[in-house]
Amino acid sequence: MDHLFTYGILANPVELKKIIGRDAAGTPDKLFGYQYKENMVLAGENYYPGIEECAELFVDGVVYDVYPEELSLIDQYEGGVYERKRVRLDSNLDAYVYIPDHID
Repeated sequence: MDHLFTYGILANPVELKKIIGRDAAGTPDKLFGYQYKENMVLAGENYYPGIEECAELFVDGVVYDVYPEELSLIDQYEGGVYERKRVRLDSNLDAYVYIPDHID
C-alpha cells in the first residue's frame, strides 16, 4: 500500500469512496513547506483548491492508505489537472500528494 496525503475534496472520505469504491480510514497530518489556496486551479468553468510551495507555511490534511490500482483511479479523477508527487509529511511518512500542474 501507498500513503496518500489529501486536502480539499479528496480529504473527505465520502468523496474518496466515490473514486476508489471502498471506505478508507484517514489520519490527520501536515505537509510543511506548502500553502493551501482555495481557488487555485481552473478546470472547465470551475475553480478547485490546490497547494504550492511556500517555505514558512504548512497544509493540514488527511493521510489514507491506498492500493496502487486506487492511485490509478485517482490519477484519472484528477484528469491531468494535478500531478502526483512524493513528499515527506510531518509524521515522517513518505506519501503521494496531488499538486496542480499549472496555476491559473
